[in-house]
Amino acid sequence: MDSDDLIRWCARNSCEVPKFSDTEPAILKKYKLDFNYFSTFRQSGAANIMPEPSQSVYGLVSEISDADMAIVSKKEGFPAYYEKIYVTVETLAGATMHDVITFKAAIAREKSSFQTPSRYYLDLILANARKHGFPSHYIQKLESFPCKI
Repeated sequence: MDSDDLIRWCARNSCEVPKFSDTEPAILKKYKLDFNYFSTFRQSGAANIMPEPSQSVYGLVSEISDADMAIVSKKEGFPAYYEKIYVTVETLAGATMHDVITFKAAIAREKSSFQTPSRYYLDLILANARKHGFPSHYIQKLESFPCKI
């Protein structure tokens, strides 16, 4: 989740900006990044994760209060658009973390085809991948996704 994008969303929705602590890069194994969800707000494809035994997804793991999780859940469209799932991740420093909450598109919202993300949205993902030191092979994979101009 991009912090500037979250701040803008909170301003539009008159809510406090959630506070994240102990944020660090992590890898979610046996899942792939997919754009099989269409965001009506963004009018483009949006990120989703799908089970895939041979792949992995990089992201950030953070501590967050229950009150702040409620705000993040609202932003992510829980439960109508995204659902919460519990996963195990490994930080890039090597620590394993169990029962981590992440969001996955609700099954009823998943499409059978690729939903092209906007250039703006894909650039948010790329900027955060670079900022947080995701591996170059993963950044190259992100760069390879087609996008709407």
